[in-house]
Amino acid sequence: MQIKPLFTLLIAASLSGCGSFSADKGEDSSSDAETADQVPISRSGVPGRAGADGAAGEAGAQGAAGPSAAVVAIGLFDSNDLLLGYKFNDGETADVFLVDGTRALIDMDSGDLQTLSPFNFFCLYEAADCSGACLVYDRRWLNLLVLDANQGVYLAPRGTANLGAKTMNSYVDENAVCVANTIATTDSYQAQSYSGSAAVPFAAPLYWGLEE
Repeated sequence: MQIKPLFTLLIAASLSGCGSFSADKGEDSSSDAETADQVPISRSGVPGRAGADGAAGEAGAQGAAGPSAAVVAIGLFDSNDLLLGYKFNDGETADVFLVDGTRALIDMDSGDLQTLSPFNFFCLYEAADCSGACLVYDRRWLNLLVLDANQGVYLAPRGTANLGAKTMNSYVDENAVCVANTIATTDSYQAQSYSGSAAVPFAAPLYWGLEE
C-alpha cells in the first residue's frame, strides 16, 4: 500500500520544521539575553521648588527690670560738713552750682567768692564811687554770685532784661574794693541782693566729697 510512505514523509517534514523553528527560537533567546545585560543610564530629575517660609514665632516674655543705680554726685562741703553745692569745675577756685541752683566761684582755702576769670571785677557802676545799681558785664555773669563794695552778695538771675551798652566808671575788684575806672560794655544786667542758705564767705577750708 502507498499510505505508509506518505505518512512517514509527513512526520519527517514536521520534525524538520520543528528543528528549524527551534534554531530560530534559540537565536531570539540569545538576542534577548544580550538586551537584558544592557543597563539603561539614569538621569537626574529637575529640582523641586523651595517650600514657603514658615511663620515667625511669638516674641518671648520681657525680662524684669534691673535695680536702679544709686546716683552719686561730687559735692562741695564747708568745714562744718554742710553741703554747699555740686562740682562744675575744680582747682584752687571751686566752680560749683549751689544747692539752690545758682553758680558760685569760691576760694577753697578762704571760702571767699572769686571773680570770673580772666576778669577781676564783680559789680560794675555807672557812678565813679561804686554807688547806685550793681550791674554785671554780660550774660556770662547771669546766675553767678558777685559782690558789691560792702561785700554784699548780688545776683542777676537768668531771664534778667538786657539793659544794653553802658559806660561803667567804677567796679568792685576781686578783693571787694571799689576801683574808679572806665569800662565800656555792649551788654549790661542789673543784679539784685541775694541771700542763700549759707553765709558768704563760706566756712573754710572747703573740701570735695561724694553726696548720694
